Amino acid sequence: MVAAVAVLAVVAAQLALLMVVHLQRGTAFRPFAGEPIVPGRLVPQLHLIDDRGRPFTLTPENGGRPTVYYFGYTRCTDACPLTLARLARARREMGALDVRFVTLDPAHDDPPRLHRYLARFDARFTGLTGTPAEIAAAQRAFGVSAAANGSSLDHDDAVIVVDPAGRMALRYTGADLDVGAFVDDVRRL
Repeated sequence: MVAAVAVLAVVAAQLALLMVVHLQRGTAFRPFAGEPIVPGRLVPQLHLIDDRGRPFTLTPENGGRPTVYYFGYTRCTDACPLTLARLARARREMGALDVRFVTLDPAHDDPPRLHRYLARFDARFTGLTGTPAEIAAAQRAFGVSAAANGSSLDHDDAVIVVDPAGRMALRYTGADLDVGAFVDDVRRL
């Protein structure tokens, strides 16, 4: 009961802050299309390998701009290609957007394979892989689940936006991603 009251207090405080910001800017207050992640957790420091084979460290410091994370795998035939195509369209509409694709299949998705796969959507996307333990740590940190299903994986189709301060802020379902609403949300962060 105490935890529920604490969460409600945090949500109310965040809403009040958003309303004050909108009043100061003279803009209309409207909710985000994405599901708010409350309370916003900082991205933990995680060590992975990027799609060019270089060490890559996830940190809360993300250059002062929103960053998008999507977990999937290159052999996915449904959710992943659809979501990545929508994220590529969002990136084109915004002019710049950091998108990081974290593989859920590190045994199969080595850096060159990730690089070739992501280039089909947008060569500026960053693919990330690592050991099974490193990928599992990233999944836990972002609250993303996956389970083997024969030769494929059943996985969350979650698009997670990290705000400029490095906090996980919004969550979307990739297959249902409305690009226009997503772009508007990310710009407002």
